[in-house]
Amino acid sequence: MNYKDFVALIYKNESLKDNTPKENEKELDEENQEQKVEEKNIEEEKENNVKEDKEGKENDNEEIDHIDELILNIRNKLAKRGLLNLINIESRFRELDEDNTQELDIKSFSQICSEFDFGLSNEEIEELFVSFDKDERGLINYDDFIRVLRGELNENRKELIHNVFKHLDIDNKGSLSVEELLNLYLAKNSYEFIQEKKSEDEAMKIFEQSLKGNHKYLNGDEADTKNIDIEEFEDFYESVSIMIPNDDLFKEIVLRSWGLLKDDPKEEEELNKEENIEEENMEKDKEINNEEEQEINEEVVENEPKEEIKKENINKKKIIDKEIEFRKEILKEENIDIFRDKLGAKGIITVMNFLSQLKQYDRKGDKELSLPDFSEIILNTKVIISEEEIEELFSDFCKDNKQAKTINYELFLNKLIIELNPRRENIVKVAFDKLDTEKCGIINLSEIKTFFSSKNCPLVYAAIMSEEDFYNSFTESFLTHHNIYRSAKIKKVNYNEFYDYYKYVSITINDDYLFEETVISSWKLSKDATAFIGPKDNVKEIIGNPSLEKPNNEEMKSMFKSAKKSFPKKESYSIWCR
Repeated sequence: MNYKDFVALIYKNESLKDNTPKENEKELDEENQEQKVEEKNIEEEKENNVKEDKEGKENDNEEIDHIDELILNIRNKLAKRGLLNLINIESRFRELDEDNTQELDIKSFSQICSEFDFGLSNEEIEELFVSFDKDERGLINYDDFIRVLRGELNENRKELIHNVFKHLDIDNKGSLSVEELLNLYLAKNSYEFIQEKKSEDEAMKIFEQSLKGNHKYLNGDEADTKNIDIEEFEDFYESVSIMIPNDDLFKEIVLRSWGLLKDDPKEEEELNKEENIEEENMEKDKEINNEEEQEINEEVVENEPKEEIKKENINKKKIIDKEIEFRKEILKEENIDIFRDKLGAKGIITVMNFLSQLKQYDRKGDKELSLPDFSEIILNTKVIISEEEIEELFSDFCKDNKQAKTINYELFLNKLIIELNPRRENIVKVAFDKLDTEKCGIINLSEIKTFFSSKNCPLVYAAIMSEEDFYNSFTESFLTHHNIYRSAKIKKVNYNEFYDYYKYVSITINDDYLFEETVISSWKLSKDATAFIGPKDNVKEIIGNPSLEKPNNEEMKSMFKSAKKSFPKKESYSIWCR
């Protein structure tokens, strides 16, 4: 290599060294830009995914609400058709289950929906089926569907059923045969006899077929050899339960059906005598045992204080403690009764505002309220009540007396807003049945406003309120209740909601007849609608009118006029509008 070539080579290498960093910098810039673009795309994808998830959740919630509504519609229909209809549905499911897998496809499910007239469109049947097809195999477990359709017994009903079974199971075997239960059952005290006006023989036949049908459904081929245990007894009463929304009526019918609630005073006396004899015998045995123990103690320990004195003091303390607790319970009931009367006197709008504020002040969503919040809510109602009375009312519902800082307002409401008596419940049911023109257990919210009439309302009739005021007070209070009970989005009302609304109305109207006339006039019911359908043996006592006759028009007019005069100010008797 000559000198000239050598120099050229050197310069070439130098030029390469100078250019390399520049080229590297350009490449780095390009890479950074590409990375930024990629990161931006990833962020946009994340945002889109979050939005899709939110939309998906909203759609899921809407679907769940719709499914609940479909199930509620079917449940209300079945409740009206009686116990045997539901048992027949269970039996039909098992008949179509040829492989005995407790699973059915969409075809068999659709067949049952049509046979038993669930009132569903093809799209709704498919939607309901898909909601129960959790693993998307095209099959559903029909037992899961039946259990959701019936609903579970609440804790009070469950405890009642368990106690009844234990009482019937006198030998403590843990199970009873079908024949034993049929022999013990009193059809003359059944729901079918009392409420559905069936004959005693018909009622007994319905019970026998239902009991055997449910037993066959649960046990299949083993039904003939297997007894009924407490779980199956509870399962049977889950079917019974959907027909009787009122807990008190459910309890009364169950107890009467098994002869645990006596009507005949002589039977009651005999039962009490037997119980008293047993108690006396037990007390005598205890006394003998105590005397023997006392003699032994006296022999062993002569110088120590006698045990019987200690026992006597302990027993006295227990008696005093029980008496104190009993008095506290009485005072608690008196406090809530007084507040209920004062709140009810303010009218349905105030009552609904009170309910609404309880929900609004529940900021954590745990249904707990502090004393300051509870006091503020009550003071907002303008009810005349002292701070001491509010604190006393608050302490009555504390979890741990006055040491607790909050109360559960749902428990408070359960005590404050009591169940309708049978007479009031009857007229509310008649009103709902009239509005439920399609007999599906659901009423459109718009139809309720259309059907409602304030023209012949007792308060309008007596010139206490104008038609417009009464109509406005109803629509405002009913919508407030609907938004709390269900949701503003759902434009339909079921019987449970309708009944619950009238529980709140009920505390504003003390007189049964006035409540009855208010409902009759509001929904343009016939005068025959007041025929009471409760237990025959205590109709007069419940109605509160021995002759069961209603006042004529002139008597009614003077009744309301005299009521009007007895109030010094208009606000005092406007029980709906305040």
